[in-house]
Amino acid sequence: MTDQATLIRLATYVQSFRLFLGKDAVEMVHDERGQRLLGAIEMCSEDWIVCLKELPGARSAHEAGIRSGGYWLTHRADIVRSDGGSFSPVQATSFLRDLRLFLSFANGLHTAVPFAFGFADDDREKFRDIGSQLDAPWQDRLGWFDTLHGQALRDVFTPFVRLLRDQDFGDTVRQALYWYLHSNRAGNGVGTDGSLILSVAALEGLSLSHVEKFNVKIKAGLNARLSALLAHLDIPNELPTHMKGLQSGALAKEWQTAIDAILKVRNELVHPRRRITIPLGGLVSEAWNLAQWYIEVIVLRLAGYDGKYGNRLARRWRGEVTDLPRPPAPGAA
Repeated sequence: MTDQATLIRLATYVQSFRLFLGKDAVEMVHDERGQRLLGAIEMCSEDWIVCLKELPGARSAHEAGIRSGGYWLTHRADIVRSDGGSFSPVQATSFLRDLRLFLSFANGLHTAVPFAFGFADDDREKFRDIGSQLDAPWQDRLGWFDTLHGQALRDVFTPFVRLLRDQDFGDTVRQALYWYLHSNRAGNGVGTDGSLILSVAALEGLSLSHVEKFNVKIKAGLNARLSALLAHLDIPNELPTHMKGLQSGALAKEWQTAIDAILKVRNELVHPRRRITIPLGGLVSEAWNLAQWYIEVIVLRLAGYDGKYGNRLARRWRGEVTDLPRPPAPGAA
């Protein structure tokens, strides 16, 4: 168990991850119960290959866990270098950090990889990581990943890991997703009003990095910075028609755009002087959900992903996905 060990593979376990299936994301197994389908997908970054596979008893544990909450193991992930070469415990620890963040982003909750074991070429265990990690008990939550389209894990993983390594956006995305994941617990975390404040903090960090990377010349203020970021990524800044609370604010001329609405509702929560003339009642949950959607889409677009995703603002059933609009050409201002 030394930092100087030479490893050739990692065997890890994932806690309370969504059970997924889908095209190219399934494996047929045969046991005493007959034939069964398990979710399985191979994900590749530039340097690593991850084979993520549902554990045979995960569905029973999942059903029990949904009723009781808590934590349980759902998947195993086997990891090797993409070139078949060896790696150090330090490299393993760094990549496990990226993997945990990706799985958390897909899961919509802080998701632990609580057990990781590294093996040398003689199959002896040389590395073990069983330290404490951020996690959250199971709960229903919204998110971009649809469990009937498990292949999206593979499609998003490659550009997502590349984004984490980006010198301009990598650290900002990590911080933004920290707030996003805490916020996504909504009523089971700091409350929907507190969650909206966290979501805006995530959006603010993303907007600042965009201004700095592209040297954007805009008016001062978070509204202008976020609007510029959305325009650059070709993400709409219009209020969804079905969000009746926020639409009522637009009719009352409290705001015109989606970002303006999110920020003004947030400001009502953190500043003592009231500015909005309509009741906050139905506004906070809509503004929170809209802010979380923006974080998801911004991160996916920054990564360069242009496939299908679950739209938390419009999805009505599992399996319903839509296309994420194609991002602009790399380096476009």
